[in-house]
Amino acid sequence: MATTTREQLHAMIDDLNDDCLEAARDALRRLEATGERDAEQRFAQSLVDDGLLAGEPPALSAAERRRMRERPSMTLEGETIAQTIIRERGPVA
Repeated sequence: MATTTREQLHAMIDDLNDDCLEAARDALRRLEATGERDAEQRFAQSLVDDGLLAGEPPALSAAERRRMRERPSMTLEGETIAQTIIRERGPVA
């Protein structure tokens, strides 16, 4: 992005009141989500084209995407995959 354009955007953002700033943030998040969905759809279609999927899976709702993003991480016990690979390959000659 050109420096002048970046500076102009910063000036425009600085001039926004709180309500307009929040609306702008929401609009940018919607654009970002649309881009993510488009990428997911292209990826799924490539899997279908390659014969790896019988059909494109249904799109996730906003609530389902949020639930997946916010789910807690799993804790696994035992050695890591990297440790397993190193152990199974043995010492490097």
